[in-house]
Amino acid sequence: MTFEEHLAGLGSASHLYANASNAFKDVLVRLAEASGRERPAVVMPSYVPAKLNRAALAAGCEVRSYEVHGDCRWDLDDVDRRIDADAVAVFHVHYFGFPGEIAAMRDLCRARGVPLLEDCALTFGATHRGRPLGSWGDAAFFSMRKVLLYPEGGALVVGDRLRGFRPAYVRRVSSCWSAPRFLLQRAKHAYVRLTGGADPLGLVRTGPEGFMDGRPRQDLDVKLLSTFTRLRLPFSDVERAAARRRENYRYVLERLAGPAAVRPMFPELPGGVTPYSFPLVAREDRDGLRRALVGDGILAAAGWPESPFDARLVRTRALARTVVELPIHQATTRRQLDRALRCVERWARSRRGVRALAGG
Repeated sequence: MTFEEHLAGLGSASHLYANASNAFKDVLVRLAEASGRERPAVVMPSYVPAKLNRAALAAGCEVRSYEVHGDCRWDLDDVDRRIDADAVAVFHVHYFGFPGEIAAMRDLCRARGVPLLEDCALTFGATHRGRPLGSWGDAAFFSMRKVLLYPEGGALVVGDRLRGFRPAYVRRVSSCWSAPRFLLQRAKHAYVRLTGGADPLGLVRTGPEGFMDGRPRQDLDVKLLSTFTRLRLPFSDVERAAARRRENYRYVLERLAGPAAVRPMFPELPGGVTPYSFPLVAREDRDGLRRALVGDGILAAAGWPESPFDARLVRTRALARTVVELPIHQATTRRQLDRALRCVERWARSRRGVRALAGG
């Protein structure tokens, strides 16, 4: 099944964008304008990347955050308290590909008459209670960049409530930008396979952390994905990529030694879940573990350490300071997975040694 075929089975229509945050902004502008509210608001989880907060502000919306904490949990009553007449949408994230209580969120939104926006940027080809992710909300967002490993690309699926929606593209991403980045990405994957997951040339680098500049108004152009990426979509294989991600997740889960200093955020992989990464909860020195992994050639991520954007949400801050993501995407080799597992075990042993010295 191609990615476009997958999208076609989820809603009334689908539209392609440069990335998912462009689609998010585009939909919010439509909902804000249709509401007629002077101060439209979107109810969002507190644990999100800064670019999504900036996209909401660029759409002219006030952001109201419900708190996400622990293992990416949230309280439905907390969401409900933030919905009033100015709320034009509620936003739900499938964290690391795991769906959470999307059914309860949908029921709440229906009861309150507010559109539900479903963030599927970290998953694809997945289901919850037998129903495909991306079909629970009135609109759903996907990321080809994240799940298909493309240099750019996002998608929007709309349900019947937004059947007449039309994108407001400002421009198209240039293929002269995306094609070289695709080739560079494939060269890096070949390099990693050749070195067995090591990084003798020191090419592995973590990306920049997201940021909020404090401005209440933001600018964001809504862009269409490049022709180069568009032409590659018919050759995508969603089922194969999803199966490989699930296989890699189970491989790591079965072999993780379970050191006291770190644990899997999701110790089970339910049927139908397509994971984005393997999130670990580091009880201490998360940044030290991430540095060790990157130094060993493993491109470990850290969720969204820049969140939350409200200093009062201390539980979200605690969550943002403990997450480390091991890569398990479809281009990851078993040698890379084994290398990551050995690195985590070495780091855990070193932490035990530090605690022993401190206790002595």
